[in-house]
Amino acid sequence: QRGGALFRLSTDNMLRVVLPFPESLANRLAVGQRVILESPALPGKPVEKPITELRPTVGSNNRAMEALVDMENPGGWKVGASVNAELILEVHESAATVPEICVVVRPAGQVVYVYEEAEGVVAERSVAIGVRRDGWVEILDGLELGEKVASDGAAFLSDRAKVRFADTEE
Repeated sequence: QRGGALFRLSTDNMLRVVLPFPESLANRLAVGQRVILESPALPGKPVEKPITELRPTVGSNNRAMEALVDMENPGGWKVGASVNAELILEVHESAATVPEICVVVRPAGQVVYVYEEAEGVVAERSVAIGVRRDGWVEILDGLELGEKVASDGAAFLSDRAKVRFADTEE
C-alpha cells in the first residue's frame, strides 16, 4: 500500500523476553522482581534480570499474566528463540544450607547428623527443609549456622554414632 512500510529493520542487541504465568501467581509477581534466564542454545550460562513490565492477558483458554523482561543480548541469544526461566519469589540471605546428601529420610522425618566434637559422635536432628536447588537444601528449622553436619555416609549413621573425619587437604 502507498505509505506502508516496505520492510522492518531489527537487531538482536536488545531482547524482550515474554514469560507467561498462570493467573494464580498474579499476586506474587512484581516489576523489579528477579528472574534467572537461560537459553537452551547456550546451557550453563544463566543471566539474572528484573521483570520490567507486567501485562494481564485474556485468552480463550486462560487468563494468564505475562511478565516482560527487556534486556541487552548477553551474547549468542537469538530473536524468537525459546528461553528457560526461573522466578525468584523469595530470598533468604542468612539461611542455613547443606548439601542434599546430608539430609536423610528416617521414620521420624527428615534429619541431619550434627557433629558433637567433645564426644566425637553425631546427634540426629530433625530439620524442616525449604528450597532445594543445585544440590543444596535450605534448612528452615533444626540447624544453626556454623554447625558441622555429616555428608558422606550420612544415610548409614544413627543417633550417637561415633565418627571420625576423613583425611582431606581442606
